[in-house]
Amino acid sequence: MNKLYLPILVFAGLLSANAQSIRLKTNYTEPRLGQSITITLKLNFIEEYIKETLAPELELKGNSAFSNYARDIQVNDTGDFQVGPFLFEFNGKVYKTDSVILHVTEPLENVEGLWVRLIEYDSTQILIVEQHIENEWKKDKESKDPFSMSLSTTELEFAELIENPMEGLEFNFRQSNSYSVLIDEKDPFGASLAYSRKIYHVTNYSGEEIQLSEDFFENLPKKIELPEIIIEASN
Repeated sequence: MNKLYLPILVFAGLLSANAQSIRLKTNYTEPRLGQSITITLKLNFIEEYIKETLAPELELKGNSAFSNYARDIQVNDTGDFQVGPFLFEFNGKVYKTDSVILHVTEPLENVEGLWVRLIEYDSTQILIVEQHIENEWKKDKESKDPFSMSLSTTELEFAELIENPMEGLEFNFRQSNSYSVLIDEKDPFGASLAYSRKIYHVTNYSGEEIQLSEDFFENLPKKIELPEIIIEASN
């Protein structure tokens, strides 16, 4: 397994058995090659330190930029990568984060289609819905140039999960990402695909095991065969 080291903070030189723990989280543990994930650290101790050192007549107001530290990481190879643990020292105390394992998979083929995956992270079942839809070049009505063309993406309807498809089952929408992909990178004005990725958390499901069904979706393309995905009761 590869380890990914980032120059996030000033790291302490030695591990300490008395180091205080900091939670390291990510929004997405199974990106595809070339995609990015976001890691987040809770840094409340910095704000607490500032509060303690302020004069009694002074008070912190507003949102703190120190509460969360977030950085994006782009993955440039497939395989398993470990992010963390990170060790650093602040105000005489040593802090150590936990670690996150990334499972980087191959990129999608440049063809129209729908791909659904179920992963588990932080004791939560997470559904990832990805889709490719072919873009269309249309005449740019706002341009005086009769040959001006633009990609039409506003009318595209991507598949999405229904929030409450049945009693007791809830899909909590967490994140969406979309962009265009050239089918042939050598031809910038050639055919392209609109890519969409939607991430959902399965929330507080307490029923029996159930298979993901077409009835749980909106805007599902015709003649799509879903993979066999089983949703289990939440822990």
